[in-house]
Amino acid sequence: MTSQFAACSFGQFQITNDYSRNIDDKLSDVGVMTVTINRSLTNSGRGAVYSAARTATETKLGYALPGNFDHVMFVLEDCYQDCGWAAYAYINAWGSVYKKNYYRYPGVQLHEIGHNLNLAHSGGLDGSTYTDHTCLMGNPLYQDDVGEMCFNPAKNFQIAEGGNAWYSGNVDVYNPSTAQPSFTTKTFVGIADYQNNPQNHPVTMKIESGGSSDYFMGFNRATGVNIDNDEADDEVTIVQVNGSNGLDYSQSYLRATLRQGETYRISNYKGSGKNLLITAETININANPGFAVVSLNFDNANVNPPTPQPTPLRPTPLPTTSAPTRACGNDVCLATENDVTCPADCADVELRTWSNDVGARAAEGIMFTVQAKRPLAITGISSFTQTTDNALTQIYTRPGGYILYADSEDGWDLVFDDTIQHNGNSVLTEMPFANNQRVVIPSGAVQSFYIYTPSRLRYREEGTEGQEIQSDESLIFNAGRAIAVTKWDVPGSNVVSPRVLSGILTYDAIESANPATPAPTRNPTQPPTTGPTNQPLTPSPTSPPTNAPTNAPTSAPTSAPTNVSTSAPTNAPTNAPTNAPTAQPTLNPTSSPTLGCGNGFCEADESGDTCPEDCLDLILIPSEVGGNGAYGTMFSVTALERDVEITSINFHASQSAGVQVQVYTRRGSFEGFELTEDGWDLIFDSPITTNGRSDPNVLDGFNVVVPSGETQSFFLYIEGESIRVMYEPLANIEQTPFSNGPLRFDQGIGKMSKFIAGDESLLYSGRILHGQITYNVVNIANVPTPSPTNAPTNTPTNAPTNAPTNAPTNAPFNAPTNAPTNAPTNAPTNAPTNVPTNAPINVPTNGPTNAPTNVPTNAPTNAPTNIPTNAPTLAPMTGPTPSPTSPPTAKPTFGTAVCGNDICEPTEDSISCPGDCTDIKLAASPDGGSGAEGIMFEVNAVRDVIITSLDFHCATGVSSNVDVEVYSKPGSFDGFEGDVTAWQLIH
Repeated sequence: MTSQFAACSFGQFQITNDYSRNIDDKLSDVGVMTVTINRSLTNSGRGAVYSAARTATETKLGYALPGNFDHVMFVLEDCYQDCGWAAYAYINAWGSVYKKNYYRYPGVQLHEIGHNLNLAHSGGLDGSTYTDHTCLMGNPLYQDDVGEMCFNPAKNFQIAEGGNAWYSGNVDVYNPSTAQPSFTTKTFVGIADYQNNPQNHPVTMKIESGGSSDYFMGFNRATGVNIDNDEADDEVTIVQVNGSNGLDYSQSYLRATLRQGETYRISNYKGSGKNLLITAETININANPGFAVVSLNFDNANVNPPTPQPTPLRPTPLPTTSAPTRACGNDVCLATENDVTCPADCADVELRTWSNDVGARAAEGIMFTVQAKRPLAITGISSFTQTTDNALTQIYTRPGGYILYADSEDGWDLVFDDTIQHNGNSVLTEMPFANNQRVVIPSGAVQSFYIYTPSRLRYREEGTEGQEIQSDESLIFNAGRAIAVTKWDVPGSNVVSPRVLSGILTYDAIESANPATPAPTRNPTQPPTTGPTNQPLTPSPTSPPTNAPTNAPTSAPTSAPTNVSTSAPTNAPTNAPTNAPTAQPTLNPTSSPTLGCGNGFCEADESGDTCPEDCLDLILIPSEVGGNGAYGTMFSVTALERDVEITSINFHASQSAGVQVQVYTRRGSFEGFELTEDGWDLIFDSPITTNGRSDPNVLDGFNVVVPSGETQSFFLYIEGESIRVMYEPLANIEQTPFSNGPLRFDQGIGKMSKFIAGDESLLYSGRILHGQITYNVVNIANVPTPSPTNAPTNTPTNAPTNAPTNAPTNAPFNAPTNAPTNAPTNAPTNAPTNVPTNAPINVPTNGPTNAPTNVPTNAPTNAPTNIPTNAPTLAPMTGPTPSPTSPPTAKPTFGTAVCGNDICEPTEDSISCPGDCTDIKLAASPDGGSGAEGIMFEVNAVRDVIITSLDFHCATGVSSNVDVEVYSKPGSFDGFEGDVTAWQLIH
């Protein structure tokens, strides 16, 4: 106690046994007096025992307490009545009482003397009185050899400003006007570094609330005098007091513990109806002293905080004067210069990849390409990282693109492989290539890079993948992609694009293998040297004229005319007629044989009973990553078209520890039930040992049935420990599109408490569980017709009722007037391959409206070559089963009268229900803030569909006439971004 009070107060609070008068004859040991009271411990309450002990002490001393003492500690041999305590003390007074051996525990001693110093209890995130384990006024330490810990920001403020003045001069107050938005940042050091603080950063800050229950914030640095801290080590902590403005005795409650990148919201700040967002922007515990940078944003102030590096890294790309004699040294590497002839301009050149914002999110790996405008050599890369720690960092490179090489290290060269110190998101981490290694890129060539580190690289979402983001006179930097988890692009790696690395590329501009001709170089250089006042023969330096004619004209005329003239005439006449007649008759029948149990897909006519291999133990993964966490998370799921049974939930925890985990559930949304236990059912309550962030924890032993179309909510909570359930934040998103067919993950929140009525500040919206949900499909999707027959209603006999005419029924709509000589080659002959699933009830007798004027070379005969045997009439996905496998468990979704409900059911198609199944529109995105000259995308058909049109928004902002081309290909575009021969021109 003596040493820790001296440590926490930095010598301001000293405990001594120099009593200013001699009482040695009264003592049984140094500082110890033993008395016998006239009351029985076994039959007396604590008040009577204390009174008797005080009287006996005063009698032995010969004067009233406290006398010449500042504090008197009474120790009882034991307690026998009213004993639910280890010790207690009197507020703003001198007396404290301890039972048995608790007087030996430094944490207990400091806690009780803290009460004597007018400090109240410190409650935790769960709202309990003693559970703030970042502060000795909670009850974190019950050991006789552990006690190096101090107090929370509210107590520190009270100590500094309430009269004791331990930390005077290192406190701050935040009290903004609510008349307009505002933004500010503050840098904190921990109490442990109070005297190691040359910049005089605050150790605590008061955040005015507009009333007496103010908030207090600090950096909970777990080192030195605070090394035995028991919760939220090295995190930003926010505490609120229950009155007194933090200047007097008042219970406090821990409201948030923030890791780097996490945000806490104070709603209705100062009664304004607007939010105050507090974000831990940077936490650096490797610096000396360690520090935390925190931003306070009131009312969503639209600001760009200053970048940690100077914005104008290099002057303007062209010289400000036209005098060629001043080229070297003008900070621009001209075409006539290189790293040997002008190292001042052409060696260690830096291209910064960001403007103002380094990005709020991060991933373990980022791939991107660069393109050289002249020969150059990359010598190193710098980047902002998510964390400040020592971690493995690797940089791979390869010539050309990375699309076909993203799944392994094959085809890559490793140019950087080291464990280095990462500096976080405010200071760049440098990664210079070892042994003066350089990655040489010829002029005009593309080079790919891949940076990987478990410390996660900061990125921005900008442009489109492959689009130019930054450039200078020598180098172009393009947007790339991020791999959130795992090292390479493998299943489960969660690859996202576009992603833009926030960092710096360092390079040398080297001598060209084909230097410029001497004539343009000597001509303009010599006249200005002899007579600077004379007009130069050319109005600008020699290098811009040299580059402009060489590079720009060559690329533009070559690529544009070649692609357009070659692909348009060649592909259009050849492919369009061939594919159109083939697709109509064969597209639908082709998918029919692939349906069936064992294909890995739980189809509409299958369930866990009829096809367990496809419909049992299905897995829905809401998020592959989890950068943030809370003590609990609530989320809801919805069963789509069929009843499902949820059998287990897996989650990732912040660290490994023995904890008590509880899972609650309720039918319907969790909204309106976040703060109350009413309406919830406890389905899991068991101690487990969590595996930490890398490995999931399995919670099972329950079976929650969710009827078709219904929503079910879950609440997963870790009881009584500082271990967190990990999730990925998705700001301002109320509903997420995560589903794998029968089950959809709807939304989620983070919770820093269990059930505390009225405290919405402990909720974090837009949080997506890092884990997985395992479930079974209970029944089939199709609700049977009222009296199902044993066969399709209008089954064709052995062939279509009316044989097809000489032209294909669904011929191409816009086929060319004169059919190509070699098309269609094999289309109608082998069609339909199998039964036409969309065969009409009455086959039209007339040919297509826009049939080709010249019948294709290999026209179909009067009947299909392969006569269908048993053709289902109207079932595009599956025909109705002969008899229902199980009765509906919920209200029917499908039936005979569903046509017209604006949903194309599995039992409907464009013929049986055109109102629901034709001209269906899928909106890809409601808005678009960026654009490019072209965009590739892919779609996946859940059932057979025919795409008839595409709508898009243009970026020009004005109406104009332009040439638009649309290409298509089966399968993914991945690997075919530059191969025009793989695509068909359809518009």
